[in-house]
Amino acid sequence: MTFEYSPYILPLIVAAFISISVAIYAWRRREINGAFALLLAAVSMFEWTFAYSLEIAGTTLETK
Repeated sequence: MTFEYSPYILPLIVAAFISISVAIYAWRRREINGAFALLLAAVSMFEWTFAYSLEIAGTTLETK
């Protein structure tokens, strides 16, 4: 697996960490209505942005 730096990765990683922070915030307040839905949305956003940043960083087809 080979990875290469791209400036497009930084905003995606920042967005991933923001969304995992929102997920932690929602988990702590899970008794409030709508918190579980926010938790699921934030976790899925984290997964998508982190995986997409790895895909952009990959240089070969096998890595992607």
